Amino acid sequence: AVFRAVLKAQSYPGRCVPLPATVDGAPAYRALLSALLDAEVTLADSQNLLCAQADWPFLEARASDAPQADFILLHGDTALNLAPRIGTLEEPEKSATLVWVVGEIGREDATQDALNLQLSGPGIKTPHGIYVSDLHADWLSQRKGWNCAFPMGVDIFLAGSNGILALPRTTKIEVI
Repeated sequence: AVFRAVLKAQSYPGRCVPLPATVDGAPAYRALLSALLDAEVTLADSQNLLCAQADWPFLEARASDAPQADFILLHGDTALNLAPRIGTLEEPEKSATLVWVVGEIGREDATQDALNLQLSGPGIKTPHGIYVSDLHADWLSQRKGWNCAFPMGVDIFLAGSNGILALPRTTKIEVI
């Protein structure tokens, strides 16, 4: 059920997809990672969001530093100077996927501390606005740099209190 939610989020970029009831109160990022990871991939968790004794054995991924990791888990509200893998022209699929842990994701008017974003691009029928709380604007500036040489770049998931949202490298984001 979680994997179907991930596929729906990727099929409709910029749309917040609620997670199924089967998640049983687990954080959205843990449920999302459970659908994406296996023993063949690496994960960077430099901010220690995951519990070493419970989460790592459950997810089965191998720990790695961010520059070499297949997946990177980060707090959305704290921007870091990060240099994830962006792939190559010959192998753009060798890029990292980032998971930003944020607050709430919505389409109505934002709370005072949220970022208002305008999204457009492939998979988005008409440009639309969303708001995301607990997301630092510097992450979006860095994302723009990572994705400036398409097809290279990173794909991103936002894991919020009310669901997940996919931001493929082709999605255009404008802070409004």
